[in-house]
Amino acid sequence: MTSDTTNHLDLTLMVAFHDAFRRDLGHLAHTTSRHRAQLDEPARRRAVRTGWELFKTQLHMHHTGEDTDLWPRMRVHLAGRPDDLALLQAMEDEHGRIDPLLDAVDGALADRDHGHQRLADTVDALASELSGHLAHEERDTLPLLDRSLTQAEWRAFVADRLALRRRLVHLGEPGSRSRNSVSAWVTSALIGWLRAWAVARTRWARSAGSLTVNTTVGAGTGTRPSARARST
Repeated sequence: MTSDTTNHLDLTLMVAFHDAFRRDLGHLAHTTSRHRAQLDEPARRRAVRTGWELFKTQLHMHHTGEDTDLWPRMRVHLAGRPDDLALLQAMEDEHGRIDPLLDAVDGALADRDHGHQRLADTVDALASELSGHLAHEERDTLPLLDRSLTQAEWRAFVADRLALRRRLVHLGEPGSRSRNSVSAWVTSALIGWLRAWAVARTRWARSAGSLTVNTTVGAGTGTRPSARARST
């Protein structure tokens, strides 16, 4: 339900955040493939935990924003369309399957004695589930989003989510590790968005008409690395 049939929503920002999740999870997969002695180094372990906590925070914000804000906006326009409503429910269900996998990685990272023995497997399980979810959303839900919301509704959603992230950037004392890390993550995702927007024109032009999305953002590859397969 865009304002006219040729004016598609610009969904590049959504995919830029997806790409940032893929990139950060790839970094974690690479790290968990290291020898136990390296992971036991205090400085490296702190860096891994900091990156992991940041990843979790951003993913939680993203999924919460969809479940509590974006999908409800779409449902207003999808009454009487059970297949489309079922797709949005599937998105929420996939979010629910990801949450215990985040907890499993948390547990492995917290277990200094035996966590290293299962960390790579838990990261791979998370990567598999999250990659499948992001691909499903990009393949089926983003085209539905483009058909459902008006330009004004989409701009309002984007403005609300960016305002929330800006508030998050300002949490903590100036110069603090948490504040700087959040700022760097958001900046990285937004740089990816700007790169994608500048390049524009996408694979969606072939599959969904001419949605304004570019999934080859410079921030990541969009592929799932295996923690077991990668080595230093």
